Parts: sequence; structure tokens; C-alpha cells
Amino acid sequence: MSEKKWKDVTEELQAHFSFPCKEHYYFMRRIGLVCWCDKPNDKHGHIELGCEDGYGLVLFPIYSQAGAKAVIEFLKGSEEKKGLSEEERKGILGLVELKVLPEELTEEEKLIIASPDEMEKLARIKGWYS
Repeated sequence: MSEKKWKDVTEELQAHFSFPCKEHYYFMRRIGLVCWCDKPNDKHGHIELGCEDGYGLVLFPIYSQAGAKAVIEFLKGSEEKKGLSEEERKGILGLVELKVLPEELTEEEKLIIASPDEMEKLARIKGWYS
């Protein structure tokens, strides 16, 4: 991947919590991908996922451990749509960088979580990921 400290979550999946927010994220593997955060600041970060076949970024601005849990729960998927497995979710939540965040949801996170449209927009994996 890059100089980032990626953690092996499963044999196929790696994860990284990019903190603080870097605003623009660029990754090239077979295709070019540029994603960006609309409200960059040094108080939140983003979950990045990588595997042999691709890269994914979750644009939800994570300020707290509870915010990370809400995003990971959202990525669980449903019976109709397969999401992250329980092993993958536990591995991501086990990232050391997430453990240093405050425990409680922030007002920014609460506003996003309260809006189904915002959750759908920001708590999805963006990019090419398989």
C-alpha cells in the first residue's frame, strides 16, 4: 500500500484510520481514484480499507469511538446486501488509532447518524473495493 501503518484485519483485508483528516485521498491501482472530505479538520479521521484488488474510503468523519462503531455497524449490511463480516468489523474497531479517540458521540456525528440520507452518503465505502 503506502507508508501508512496498515493493519491486517483478515487474510484478504487491511485497514487504516487516517487521522487527522487529510482532505484529499488518492489511490491508484488499475484505476485512478480521488476522494475528498468536504469538511477537513484536525479533529476527525477516516477509515481506509485495502485489499489485493482495490481501495476503499469511508467519508464519514469519525470524531469518537462511538462514531466509529456506528459506521462499522452501518457497514454490516443487511440480508439483501452483504457488508463487512463480523471478523472484519472487529478488526477495524480494534485499530489502535481509534482507541485514543473520545468515547462519546460528538454533535457532528449525531447529526449525520440522525439523517438516513447523510448516513447513506457518508457511511458507505467509496472507491473500488472487492
